[in-house]
Amino acid sequence: MKKREKVFDGLVFKHILILLILLVLIDLTSTIIYASNSMEITSRNMIEASKRELENYLEVNISLLKALSQDDRFSNGETSLIEKEKLLSPYQKEYNLFMIGITDTKGNASSTYRENVNSIKDKPSFKKAIKTKQVVVSDIEVSNVTGDKVFIIYVPIVKNNEMIGTIFASFYFQDVNNLISRSNFDDSIKFLMIDKDYTIISHPNKKYVNDKSKMLDLEGNIIGTTKSEILKNINKKCQGDFLSWDNWRLYNVKYTNVKWTNWTLVSKCNIFKNFKNLIVNFMIKLYFYIVIFMILWKLSNAKLIEQLKKLAYYDSLSGIKNKEKFRKDSMYILKNYYQDNFYLVQLDVNKFKYINEMFGYAEGNKILIHISQVLNNNTNKYEICARMDNDHFILLIACNTEDELLNRLSKINKEICNLNTTNSSKYKIVMSSGIYKITKKDDIKKIDLLIDRANIAAKSKKEKYEHSYSFFNEDTRNRLYKEKRLEDNMNKALEKGEFIVYYQPKYSLDDVNEIEGAEALIRWNSPEFGFISPIDFVPLFEKNGFIVNIDMFVFEEVCKTLNKWINKGYTPVPISVNMSRVHLYRDNFIENITDLISKYNISPEFIELELTESVVFDNLNILIDIMKKIKEIGFLISMDDFGSGYSSLNLLKDLSFDILKLDRGFLIETTDTKRGKIIISKIVEMAKAIDIKVICEGVETYEQVEFLKEIGCDKVQGYLFAKPMVLDEFEKHLNFKFD
Repeated sequence: MKKREKVFDGLVFKHILILLILLVLIDLTSTIIYASNSMEITSRNMIEASKRELENYLEVNISLLKALSQDDRFSNGETSLIEKEKLLSPYQKEYNLFMIGITDTKGNASSTYRENVNSIKDKPSFKKAIKTKQVVVSDIEVSNVTGDKVFIIYVPIVKNNEMIGTIFASFYFQDVNNLISRSNFDDSIKFLMIDKDYTIISHPNKKYVNDKSKMLDLEGNIIGTTKSEILKNINKKCQGDFLSWDNWRLYNVKYTNVKWTNWTLVSKCNIFKNFKNLIVNFMIKLYFYIVIFMILWKLSNAKLIEQLKKLAYYDSLSGIKNKEKFRKDSMYILKNYYQDNFYLVQLDVNKFKYINEMFGYAEGNKILIHISQVLNNNTNKYEICARMDNDHFILLIACNTEDELLNRLSKINKEICNLNTTNSSKYKIVMSSGIYKITKKDDIKKIDLLIDRANIAAKSKKEKYEHSYSFFNEDTRNRLYKEKRLEDNMNKALEKGEFIVYYQPKYSLDDVNEIEGAEALIRWNSPEFGFISPIDFVPLFEKNGFIVNIDMFVFEEVCKTLNKWINKGYTPVPISVNMSRVHLYRDNFIENITDLISKYNISPEFIELELTESVVFDNLNILIDIMKKIKEIGFLISMDDFGSGYSSLNLLKDLSFDILKLDRGFLIETTDTKRGKIIISKIVEMAKAIDIKVICEGVETYEQVEFLKEIGCDKVQGYLFAKPMVLDEFEKHLNFKFD
């Protein structure tokens, strides 16, 4: 017996020793790879950050000079250069400039500093600015009087498309040096900068400044390329990197051009600088490896095994079971109990990514822990809950009927939402559930397949019980497969022009032959799938966020169309563009639409932004702020699909809409009864009393037209008058003629 125990102990020791050696080798290799990759990433990030900082510094100063160049005081030919120079004088002190001045195209100049100002006309940088009519940044120059290193930025002054001179300013190069010095805080990475002649103009060691021989330290052994190839790239203002071996040190050298200049920023990273510390740390870890494995070898008690099980089978954040434990326990329960009563339910937190981004990971973790506690409290000993990953949870739950299941899920959802009752203004937790009913036909050994079916169902949701849920079926699988194909092709389709903007005219009820506007609608004509209905792709794009790209594409196409009409001398009709709720969560939405109308020189009064009723209910506070900004710009705003949901008349009070757009379904439902007609007529009357125009879409009969006339509706839109059409056809309806 003892002999057997000895053999067993020997085998255990041998296996542990082999495992220890393997782990040591893996750790050593991964440490070296990690250190190398870490230094590479750090070096790349630091040179990119330093470059951005330099370019931001230049861009701020260029923007200042551009703003001055557009000032009528400096583009006025009747004002002398000296008078203009006096106007510029305050900027020298305010922005810490060496000097600032103004020239005509011949080089006659006046500046706040008298040192050889008339020599500007002979400077190559000035000649380049006059020739190219572009912003030019000069090489480094040294003041004959002060000895300061400076560089000059020239910005053209243009009046009536004709260049009449430049505004220029000399900046202290020391400011640039200071920016680069900030990057030289890590002993293992050094930054320097060279000019077009490969002369060092900035270096952490001042003795190398103006030294061409030390440029890039190319006297070392270059690995993987040649010196001539590197210089060729620098001349082309390309970025690149190479390895250099010098004095038993391996360096990773990166170089990149600074925009607007002939300067090249260079970083030199000593790859093995920190390896000494890494080896020391590794030896410490090796010691702990040996200690840990000796403990594992000597101690095989139940407590240790239990701890290992906990690490292997339980989620470290929430404390509930993980996916592996769920699989194991689920197979046991389904094997020993009546299978037909069980459901697999996957629960996800809607827009959890946004919660993490907007409120922080600590808040996200708080939600995950709360959900885990709720699920654990709502399952019995024959049921299981687990956290799969991220915000995905899984339940094995026993219910006799679907109604019983949905009621339990509704109760769970309400308890989860209770986390936010004291802070509901920040966000609302909304859960989505994918459900798969397990039957006797299912092979419980293939539990992963059953879990996958619940996951598929979770991607197709039906609104009910105040949370989203969906049962798995083959139609769901097929629809998700179709959606996946559309998602795989959507970016390429936008690039290749497969998306087309159609226009559906809007008519005045005073004269149904008069077009008073149109709605821009998106259509997808795919060479692979044919003509795809918006019903198939718009909700999908709403869900995956690609609707932002589509909305902005439609908006820009409308701007192009309006610009075309104006340039041809036609008075444009207002065009309405739909805007998704996704825009409410994007900070640059207002900036993007403002940039586009500015780019195409369009007055915002010709564009109407349509927001659906569901957008309003999503987040009223955010919407009020965005609408205020939109109105300040001058856009018209309409509430689309009014009446399609549970509309609140308070919205007409709280939100400053210009137009109320009645939903087609609302029109059909309300005009069928006397009571309905009274309701819709009072809504129109109320809207007009507060100066809101009313348009009705989906008009299909003359009886509807007569009724809408009677109650004072302003405009109509629908197939009775015109279907959505391509731009050329719409322009024919407007009697706009183009060659």
